[in-house]
Amino acid sequence: MRAANESKNELPLYPQNRTASKMDNKALFNIGYGLYVLTTNYDGIDNGCIVNTVTQVTSKPLQVAVTVNKGNYTHELIQNSCVFNVSMLTTETPLKVFEHFGFQSGRTVNKFATCEEEHRAVNWVLYIPKYTNAYLACRVNKSIDLGTHTMFIANVLDAQVLSDKPSLTYDYYQNNIKPQPQVNQPSNGKRRWECKVCGYVYEGDSLPDDIVCPLCKHGKEEFEEIIETTAPAACILPNVSDASPKECLTTDQPNQEDNYKTQNITAMEQIKLNDNIYYVGVNDRRTDRFENHMELPNGVSYNSYLIVDEKVALIDPVEAGFIEEYLFKIKSVLKDRKVDYLVINHDEPDHSSSVAAVLREWPEVQVVGNAKTFAPLEAFYGPVANKKVVAEGETLSLGTHTLQFFMVPMVHWPESMVTYEQTSGIVFSNDAFGGFGTLNGGIFDDQVNLAFYEDDMRRYYSNIVGKMAMQAVKAIEKLGGLTIKMIAPSHGLVWRSNPAWVIGKYTQWSKHEGEEGVVIVYGSMHGNTGIMADIVARGAAEAGIKEVKVYDVAKTELSFILSDIWKYKGVIIGACAHYANMFPNMNLLTHEINEFKPKNKCYGIFGGMSWSGGGVKTLAKYAEEGQWNLVAENVEVKGAAIREEDWDKLYNLGKTVAEAVKG
Repeated sequence: MRAANESKNELPLYPQNRTASKMDNKALFNIGYGLYVLTTNYDGIDNGCIVNTVTQVTSKPLQVAVTVNKGNYTHELIQNSCVFNVSMLTTETPLKVFEHFGFQSGRTVNKFATCEEEHRAVNWVLYIPKYTNAYLACRVNKSIDLGTHTMFIANVLDAQVLSDKPSLTYDYYQNNIKPQPQVNQPSNGKRRWECKVCGYVYEGDSLPDDIVCPLCKHGKEEFEEIIETTAPAACILPNVSDASPKECLTTDQPNQEDNYKTQNITAMEQIKLNDNIYYVGVNDRRTDRFENHMELPNGVSYNSYLIVDEKVALIDPVEAGFIEEYLFKIKSVLKDRKVDYLVINHDEPDHSSSVAAVLREWPEVQVVGNAKTFAPLEAFYGPVANKKVVAEGETLSLGTHTLQFFMVPMVHWPESMVTYEQTSGIVFSNDAFGGFGTLNGGIFDDQVNLAFYEDDMRRYYSNIVGKMAMQAVKAIEKLGGLTIKMIAPSHGLVWRSNPAWVIGKYTQWSKHEGEEGVVIVYGSMHGNTGIMADIVARGAAEAGIKEVKVYDVAKTELSFILSDIWKYKGVIIGACAHYANMFPNMNLLTHEINEFKPKNKCYGIFGGMSWSGGGVKTLAKYAEEGQWNLVAENVEVKGAAIREEDWDKLYNLGKTVAEAVKG
């Protein structure tokens, strides 16, 4: 019955039998949950994790929804592949299944390498038949961004019942499978407290007032001291969560898959460039092709730097697939401090795709860029609230450190700039002076064998920066007036001991100063043009060229070929005829040569034909358009090079180009 002064449309804030009090998150644990292995496949990579948020949403069409934390590798793969399977676990599931799929990272471990049994469903995704009573094969048709998670809504392509064993619920897992922490005083005399939300166990002499659970982010009020003493100490692992998958998910944290937060955050090694300047980059050994077309046999690093002063500046973020590792590294340095400035030297997504995540983590951060930065940045990621636009030579004081900004347009995007820190003499050089290859322990130039990295650096330069060689020269000249003590690029090694070495290489490559050598590239359908290439190579070698590189354009990815074309002075290209044109793969290479325009080269052309030809004719057309410096007559062979006159022409082609290179 309402009080006399209440409107019939107004309800009291609290019912008469309910008083205002702190919300108890444990009420969420009474929602009924199952436990499932969620699996996916993308680009040949199989992976899976434990989830509890699977539900049927419609029957016509048959659709299900699954919610996955963005920090999980499985989430990343589903976003790319749009397919997944759900294996429904039974009450016979042992703890090892949860340890295998939930407590280790798919980024570092192939979870299916040691899986007891698995099969592929119609969507080519694996499911696990052991310990499951059914599976669903699904294709995503819609995704909903939920902040920390994504809900994937998918059509069910296939569904099969595998056994009549009862399905596993969260309550059953909690009471019958999950190990129970029951230790008070271990042998070292330390006391222990358990997070009531997620099960994380803290060990120490006392519980700090400012403790924040590294897994679920709850504070001291959610910890209680462990008082039972009946179980052996081995039941608990210090500083490692034994939280169930449900507990991690319901607190908006990733499950243990790929969870760097299980480490002691204060124990992480911090890599310093200088006092209060830190390297917080990541290595990518997963991506097969950079920009989806350049192979990465040695991987690539995404470099980022943190300056901690009166104000904190983060210089260039990393690729979004590594956001959890990235944020962990930043927080291990900052502890409770926030990022004040995010400097964007370059908008390209291999650097900027984690901008949105950084802004979610530190909403008040000012994003620093030049007049051309923000249009593409907002086109990629939406409006940026706090912008700071800087001009050529403008400075930004952080306290004892001062940043100065210099525009380097078209190295290699119009908005590109570099950031110079005046106190330390460090240039944060964006893509300039970078290279392919992960940083395998050694971050700095004096920690590695530079010969190992030089080829990957040149391949990076020739395929990414090379087209803008003149702009690269101008950038080098602009930076020449600065006192440069260290160069910190966005990919590759940090140059602290010998920055002159990399400046010299970039200067050489930018000025097209080729080395003595000949690159021979051929395209052949049945092998005859390949035999011709060997004859050409013999002529070059006998003319005194010791560096002769021969490539099959159908076998070797183009970035490697372009790298050597950039390196050496001699280039000889051969192609067979193909439908009155030339071998198809050769069209892309010659197009790239004319796009990147390597200069100071000595060119030669050869090829084979059967009827009306086309290979040599098409190469000659590209040569004319690209203004190639042809130093020998073109050679076209009908059929195979079995006649002495053909052999002589090919041999002399190689010899003539070699002599031009040496002369």
